[in-house]
Amino acid sequence: MKHSYKLSDAIHILTYVDIYKNDDLSSARIAASIEANASVVRNLMSKLKKAGVQDDMIDAALACLDEETERSNATKLARRLTHSIKEQSSRMQRQTLVNKLVTKGYSFEIAKQVSESIELDENDDEALQRTIAKAKRLYATFDQPKRNQKIQTYCVRKGFNISAIKEVLEGENE
Repeated sequence: MKHSYKLSDAIHILTYVDIYKNDDLSSARIAASIEANASVVRNLMSKLKKAGVQDDMIDAALACLDEETERSNATKLARRLTHSIKEQSSRMQRQTLVNKLVTKGYSFEIAKQVSESIELDENDDEALQRTIAKAKRLYATFDQPKRNQKIQTYCVRKGFNISAIKEVLEGENE
């Protein structure tokens, strides 16, 4: 959602909750009324709660949230995100998935469950090889000692163990 729509969507949610306070206040239904994802609505409602909007109205809407649908939506999003994190260790990939899902408005519990359940395509050795190859291309203009240091730093930031990185680099130098 674009930043410029947040205010209008928040006003829409408040109006919707007030008008339909005796009806279905699920985030899915509210989301359909503003043509957005239910997690976006839940995130906005959380911000409205922090801003002082009546807790009982927002709690009623959040309680109607269908957890299985949210988990399914989070899984679909996580699968789409996996292509952009292939050059990370499996531990870092799972951590990145949790962070991105929480940022998108999913609860930490659902994000954690999804990240643990999703199958990652590769093992760490293949990902490390690919990451080192990319780092070598990025730092090709540096002299050898500085280049190796840059490659190691790059790979560590991607979540790989320094001893595994050094082992691969030393194996290539032999």
